[in-house]
Amino acid sequence: MSKPRHSSTTAAPQDPPPGYAIDATVPPMLRYQSSLPSLPVPTLQSTCAKYLETVQPLLTPSEYLTTQSSVFQFLASPQAAELQRRLQERAATPGVQNWLSEWWNDVAYMAYRDPVVVFVSYFFVHIDDRARRDPAKRAASLIKAMLPFRELTERYALLFSGHFYGNEKRKADDWNLKKYEAHRYACLRTNGSSTPHDTPLNHRTQRQSSTPSRTTT
Repeated sequence: MSKPRHSSTTAAPQDPPPGYAIDATVPPMLRYQSSLPSLPVPTLQSTCAKYLETVQPLLTPSEYLTTQSSVFQFLASPQAAELQRRLQERAATPGVQNWLSEWWNDVAYMAYRDPVVVFVSYFFVHIDDRARRDPAKRAASLIKAMLPFRELTERYALLFSGHFYGNEKRKADDWNLKKYEAHRYACLRTNGSSTPHDTPLNHRTQRQSSTPSRTTT
């Protein structure tokens, strides 16, 4: 006797998800943007604990104890309390949704001066392609796959319909798609002599600057 079949149905994701509203004045990619919560400022205790957890594998036991003592002294200092107060003040500033993004983009991208190919090579996180052993063919296949994604972000048409693709299992509506808007310019940057960091340049709408340029991939 054959076993009875059990039908399983997956509920379609709600649009908008609970707690979100669609902003009809912006492109589809940013339709939930106004509903996203602001980035919270972690407690000072949490930040210090994560710092110690990060450096511990890199230190000898005696070095770690010295570092731990320094962190505890900093944690109890008036300077630490003042710095934390300034972060909270920045996060509470009207119009600031992410108190970290400007600093992060500056330090990690626009003002970063180490050789990008060596220190920021995304190739290392790609799954090995056994069908393409030649480096040039592998690079060509990656570019061919990435260009449609870039085109979606250029047209603000990128949509997530259920779950984020990758190692993290999160709802698509939890993601701030503004970060894709910022990263569209990762390969279109010029360095002016008046500032210590690069500035974004969109070659579709602006003429290329005559100042020295720095390209990343």
